[in-house]
Amino acid sequence: MLSKDIEAKRGVCANCGDVRIRKKSNVWCCQKGLSPRRGGKKIWEYERKGSHGLTDSEAKSLKSGKSCQICRSETMLVVDHCHRKNFVRGVLCMKCNSGLGFFRDDPALLIKASEYLASGEGIEPSLAGLEAAALPLN
Repeated sequence: MLSKDIEAKRGVCANCGDVRIRKKSNVWCCQKGLSPRRGGKKIWEYERKGSHGLTDSEAKSLKSGKSCQICRSETMLVVDHCHRKNFVRGVLCMKCNSGLGFFRDDPALLIKASEYLASGEGIEPSLAGLEAAALPLN
């Protein structure tokens, strides 16, 4: 971006001329996402290292032909990594990876959650302050 007016969201791109700009990957760029500093490549195609320490092409090849190591899904795969020790653990689908994150990557919490689901117990509606008629029937 040769020049930019962030408030007006306008700028001058070396490749496109006068354009509307947007923020993409923490960098202001034209609507096509081109970056003159990166040889006109789109910002999200640039070989940058992600939080897992891999470049985009390394992460893509790691996911190629794989399935989620938890649920075996083959869609929306991501590279799972340990935030504390900064190493790659494997390939997971986005849902399983998010689930681990919601449990703060804590195996003890996951075991408690598994035990809770396996118990099959529920709360009596009268104990929860609900009327039985107010509960939806599936």
